[in-house]
Amino acid sequence: MSYYYEAKPDGHNYHYVKHKTSPFTPLHFHSAAEMIFVRRGRMLALVKGDEYVISAGEGCFVDRFCVHAFSELDKDTEIYVFVGNNELFDPIFSELGRVP
Repeated sequence: MSYYYEAKPDGHNYHYVKHKTSPFTPLHFHSAAEMIFVRRGRMLALVKGDEYVISAGEGCFVDRFCVHAFSELDKDTEIYVFVGNNELFDPIFSELGRVP
């Protein structure tokens, strides 16, 4: 199984927000945390070798440097992706008291 390092999130104050339909993201990892929310359909998430089915109304959190991939299970699955480095997520984690 091959994967790649995504270097874009290494920049200062990096953030990425994207709305996708019929999502597919190959196996990769990066220095930023990532949150995915499924609005419609179902998605298969592979995180650190474990598979999860994420349904509409649910989400998935991927911590920094965890190898992960996503693909749709239902036609026209709709998701929102939020990726951010320490400057974005650390205040949230501090408020929660831990990383979810």
